[in-house]
Amino acid sequence: MVNRDCSRYEFRFTDPRQQRIYEELMELVGPGPAAFFRDVCWLMENKAVLHSTSHLVAHLLREIESAVRGVLKPIGVSNKDEQPTSQKAEIEASCNALGVARDSAEARAWFELADKLHGVAHRRGLEGPRAPTEAQELWELAQTLLPVLLDRMRSRFLEWVKLLDELLESSRKSPPSANDLKKLTNEVPNNAVTRSYFFDGLDNPEWLEPLWKKDFFRHPPAPVRDEEQGTIRFPPWPEARYLARMAKHKPDLVAQIIQDMDDTENISVQDDLVEAMLQMPADVSVQLGDKAKKWAESPSWLLPEKLGQLIAHLSRGGKGDRAFEIAQVLLDVLPEVRSSEEIADDPYRLPPEPRARFDVWHYEQILKKHYPELARAAGLPALQLVCGLLEKAIALSQIRGVNESAVDYSYIWRPAIEDHAQNLGHTVKHALVVGVRDVAELLVRSGKVSIEEGVRELESRRWKIFHRITLHLLRINADQAMHLVRERLVNKDSFDDIHIQHEYVLLLRTCFSKLVEQDKRTILGWIEAGPDVDEFSKWREQDTESPLSEEDVTYYRETWQRDRLAWIGHESLPTTWRERYRTLVEKFGEPEHPEFPVYSEGVWVGPSSPKTKEELTAMSVQDIVEFLKRWTPSKGSFGEPSPEGLGRVLASVVAEDPTRFASAAVSYRELDPT
Repeated sequence: MVNRDCSRYEFRFTDPRQQRIYEELMELVGPGPAAFFRDVCWLMENKAVLHSTSHLVAHLLREIESAVRGVLKPIGVSNKDEQPTSQKAEIEASCNALGVARDSAEARAWFELADKLHGVAHRRGLEGPRAPTEAQELWELAQTLLPVLLDRMRSRFLEWVKLLDELLESSRKSPPSANDLKKLTNEVPNNAVTRSYFFDGLDNPEWLEPLWKKDFFRHPPAPVRDEEQGTIRFPPWPEARYLARMAKHKPDLVAQIIQDMDDTENISVQDDLVEAMLQMPADVSVQLGDKAKKWAESPSWLLPEKLGQLIAHLSRGGKGDRAFEIAQVLLDVLPEVRSSEEIADDPYRLPPEPRARFDVWHYEQILKKHYPELARAAGLPALQLVCGLLEKAIALSQIRGVNESAVDYSYIWRPAIEDHAQNLGHTVKHALVVGVRDVAELLVRSGKVSIEEGVRELESRRWKIFHRITLHLLRINADQAMHLVRERLVNKDSFDDIHIQHEYVLLLRTCFSKLVEQDKRTILGWIEAGPDVDEFSKWREQDTESPLSEEDVTYYRETWQRDRLAWIGHESLPTTWRERYRTLVEKFGEPEHPEFPVYSEGVWVGPSSPKTKEELTAMSVQDIVEFLKRWTPSKGSFGEPSPEGLGRVLASVVAEDPTRFASAAVSYRELDPT
């Protein structure tokens, strides 16, 4: 039986010719093609190991042949007139670069090899693999052709490098002469290797305009799509790197060159061009704002970070209006990829999750590091922009037709406006909550916006999250806004609103001692009056179909009062109330995290639920609460029901009938918020 385990092997060249080809490929083309060649050597020495040897050999030889063409392929030329559009045209261009005649034996061998490799690499319908002998002829042809091409490449590269070194030496002393430009244009092939060697070594800005007039900067390379492999590659453009370095020396000229350049979807080139904009004064780079806006529509790789830097750069340079336009595009919030029909058809659907144009981490970083510069420059409009984006994100996260109110359940997905361990999410919504919070704080702190203007802007928005941010803003600016603090603390609706509870409690705890006595008595009077026991009893009786005992009513009222007194804080309570709080604590124990409507201490271990959506829907709210109190997930069992899985299913049940569950919110206080 043949041992087909070839996941690890040691290979030593026994044929000196093959070893020389391998070493030449490594030096002149790259480590990838060299590794492919070595694998072909191994496969041809061990033909019986794999049934598919011929196919693999042909595929690897195709990759090597393609790599050789790629090294010699012209870059940055007009697609219409000069760019090779077929494999045959690329081989002809490569032969021309190497000084190989079109009708020479080497050229004919290259055309023959390229033509035959395609047929052998692919299968014949559903027939069995090709016999190893079918690859033998191609293998011999490749071993004959490659040394010739590589030798030509080496000799020509030595000539090209010598010529380029002469040009670079000349560039250190003066602008290019007509003869310099002629040599660069006509005597050196326009490929990635030679262009990289030249432009990465060129540091004289006086070469910019002569090269521009020769169209060196007009045609950036387009993305390379491989339809067969389903891949896309973004070739670097050495010319763009040169422009980025020269932008600080001749910003107006570089801006004009970029403006005159063909549009490009190559994000590698875009990255270098934005770097050039960052090296220009803002009043110059602002001229390229339309290009930056267009690139912001589909940023990838490190481009979002660079565009964030550009927003800050323009803002610092007094071009906040243009920075604002770029930020609008770059930070826009988009719907979830799933269609509304897919979401509606999913019986276990979670609310849609809006997305950014790029990854959330970079989105957070732009809001944290670069957007503040725009806020300093633009003032209130910068706050309005991020508020609008957060409004849009929350609206896009609603299940259509389920929630038409201002309730956003943010106390579940964002338990605290301030940074807190309970805030576990990393989504666009979370990033924007922090963005709105930080911009509001910055504007008020810097005097760009008054506390009254900031509060008015936040409270004009629909969702509860904005009222929570308002309470947070008032807490950290309480000394200059006690009139606004009082209006919100001495408000019974706010006192009872579970959706803003966390921020209300922190504000109350900070400012209760600063209230006048009458306001203190009002709030303590609400606590004295206790909760709406009749409503609670009615709900419990409907849910459990049994009357509430007097003991249950007393327990509910007194623990409710204990928790509200804890909101104020033991040290801020009047003496008689302090004693009353101490008595309640002795009776029921210290309240745990009373500022949070729900508080999580569990660890999620998996996505499955112990109850199906249908089972939870059929249960009463009280039965669900009792189940949540009793149920304990298995420990150390992957795939077993977990709090996360239960939370996902329960969230979809709550989303379909939020009123039913909101009326019983007090029952969730001691539960894990899943």
